[in-house]
Amino acid sequence: RPTVRVALYEYGNSGLPITGNYIRQVSPFTVNMDEISEQLFALKTDGGEEYCGAVIAKSLDELDWGGNSADLRMIFIAGNEAFTQGPISFATACERARQKGIVVNTIFCGNAQEGINTSWQAGALAAKGDYFSIDQDAMTAQVASPFDDELAKLNGGLNESAIYYGQQGTYNWTNSVTQDKNAEALGSSSCNSRVKFKCNNGFVNSSWDLTEVETTKLDSVLAHTDKKTLPEKYRGLDGAALKGEVTRQRELKEANRARIGLLMRQREEYVAEYNRKSGITNELENAVLGSIERMAVAKGFKFEAPKVKVTPPPTEKEKTVEVKKKKGC
Repeated sequence: RPTVRVALYEYGNSGLPITGNYIRQVSPFTVNMDEISEQLFALKTDGGEEYCGAVIAKSLDELDWGGNSADLRMIFIAGNEAFTQGPISFATACERARQKGIVVNTIFCGNAQEGINTSWQAGALAAKGDYFSIDQDAMTAQVASPFDDELAKLNGGLNESAIYYGQQGTYNWTNSVTQDKNAEALGSSSCNSRVKFKCNNGFVNSSWDLTEVETTKLDSVLAHTDKKTLPEKYRGLDGAALKGEVTRQRELKEANRARIGLLMRQREEYVAEYNRKSGITNELENAVLGSIERMAVAKGFKFEAPKVKVTPPPTEKEKTVEVKKKKGC
């Protein structure tokens, strides 16, 4: 299973110092996607000059990209100004990225031809990446399904089964619940994409959730855990009782995950059919995911074969669609 790490920069914000080329590192590489979610929801911008070459160069210099040539290392940069702005040539920055084995993918927020004319495609080509464009005023369909209510309850069960510990445990658990609510506010599809990610990647929370700690390491972790950092209901338990509760909650969580996996496959089939009938396309999302998969396969990654088709239950709720406006870059 690959480990996914994400870093985040904001640039082109006139509220940032010009001496830093209007660039700020929001987060270094992290496996904690709740932190990335929190930071993305907190971002505000006044708009301004977008120094694409400068922000690419800064990310190359500041981030720990590692030295393993088998890693898939990618930059996604989005904006709506000319790619040529700023004191650092995008061609120089993209060539540096290419030499490091880092692919640069560009997303122009506007007309595709305008993005080509303003060198966003040239930036991608210079670093062997892909060029995308998106209408920043387009409406994104959020398709509700008959499975969403149960998925929401099961996601709540994942939260309830967690047993946080350590200095950052309470904060990380609380933030995870907060980011669930942020995703819910975006609509059904966004919310359930988050649930799917949580279901498949819970193991990354092992530093703060006892139920995600590997079985072989649990005794050692429990021996070094300050019980004052646990949820109150677990603080008075002795070692054996606490281990028993961790095991029980882990089993509950695994049962929830199994059910989520089944419902998620049913939901994806339902949404695909609804989109087909309604003519709804997620062109950017599908193109970006396709690009990542293609480049990953070229690196030797292997993907699971598609799951067997699952037939939805005969009783379904009324179909509903929530529509959210995409924010401009």
